[in-house]
Amino acid sequence: MSAAERPSPQTTNPPVTPKPQPKVSRWAYVLIVIGALSLFDLIGLDNWGTPLVMIVIGVALITRPYSWGRPLTLGLVTATLLAAGGWYVLRPAVTGTSTTETLSQPLTAARAEIELSPSVGQLDVGPGSGSTLIEGSLGLTRNERLERRTVERGDTQVVQLTARQIRPNNSLFGNLGQDDAHWLVTLSPDVPLVLKVNMGAGASTLDLANLKVTELRF
Repeated sequence: MSAAERPSPQTTNPPVTPKPQPKVSRWAYVLIVIGALSLFDLIGLDNWGTPLVMIVIGVALITRPYSWGRPLTLGLVTATLLAAGGWYVLRPAVTGTSTTETLSQPLTAARAEIELSPSVGQLDVGPGSGSTLIEGSLGLTRNERLERRTVERGDTQVVQLTARQIRPNNSLFGNLGQDDAHWLVTLSPDVPLVLKVNMGAGASTLDLANLKVTELRF
């Protein structure tokens, strides 16, 4: 066989070795979750921040083997951060801001009748100083104001404190981002007391061991 009739040698390309995917430590996801939840709790998104973070991480893990998985994950993370930042800026305008009023009423009678009517949140009542009938800090949620009424009926000093709603809550977001009110009240241990508590949605802790409470009404 002549040289012209000999078949030319075929060249074969070497097999392409795929680049190994970089391995990401699982602790990175743990740190991201902890940091995101802490951030959401700080800016008031703890109610729906937890499932949002879980969904984003779940999508990232599912789409990780695909080429379009990383852009999708980056887009979700960016959208989440933009939503969190926007809520942090708009939250005061949407939900309103809470306020706290202080109270200090001197003791002027031999007996007392105290009526406490918070709206939502926590009420803590305990003993205070003898010369002050009632003292404390009263937290109010949005659209609320504090009504105070103090009168004397014979030898009885009457104090009524009520959290009154200014207008109905018509916000589209309801109670989202709204902090519960906290009333911290101390009463004089030196006089007999009639204590009336009208709780809304919340809990109360009454430390009456060192108080002269003759009647407790709910």
